Amino acid sequence: IGDFALGLNFQDVGGTTITWDTDSSNEDKILFNTKLGLAFFQPIEAFHTNITLSTDIDYIYNKTYHHGLEISYKDNVEGRVGLQNGDFSAGLSLKLYEFILDYAFITNVIANTNRVGLRFTF
Repeated sequence: IGDFALGLNFQDVGGTTITWDTDSSNEDKILFNTKLGLAFFQPIEAFHTNITLSTDIDYIYNKTYHHGLEISYKDNVEGRVGLQNGDFSAGLSLKLYEFILDYAFITNVIANTNRVGLRFTF
């Protein structure tokens, strides 16, 4: 059987203020946030695959719930799907030597988002 992990995260402990560089100089305040999460990791050695199921809760404002599933093949290809308060997301990561290409599709009521990233590990 796989492993379980429990996590606790504190963000913006002193609070964060963002001042916009506009004529009005509006400020947005980001409040202190606590996150609590649980994950289950299950290797499937016969297929060189790892499966991770995770869930967490974000206590800022009105509790946000996140749930996800990630499948990793030989630590070179990762596919993931998730939900954040009912909004669907999916992603793919490809690793080639020290480079990792990330893609994510995130649904939202306002507009869907495509994100692409490139990481270099050393």
